[in-house]
Amino acid sequence: MQTTLSPVSQNMTPNMTERPFSNLTQSTPPSYDAVGALQFTIAVVFVYSLAAIGIFVMGYYGRRSAEKDETEKEIRLFLKSLNTHNV
Repeated sequence: MQTTLSPVSQNMTPNMTERPFSNLTQSTPPSYDAVGALQFTIAVVFVYSLAAIGIFVMGYYGRRSAEKDETEKEIRLFLKSLNTHNV
């Protein structure tokens, strides 16, 4: 018994003499640009990373200045209390 290949499996054998996508015309650009998509993805990740780092930095300095203001307020109250006790 001899087996025959179906037309689908016969067409799936690679032909090394033809260039891939040789049936496309040169006048139409490809519908998907992998390089452009990669550049866009990198740019978006970079911008969002900078924004996240900026938020962390602003939060750190904002909290630090609030703590500093609170510390200065406590120092002033302490010095006032020392001044009133010594009089």
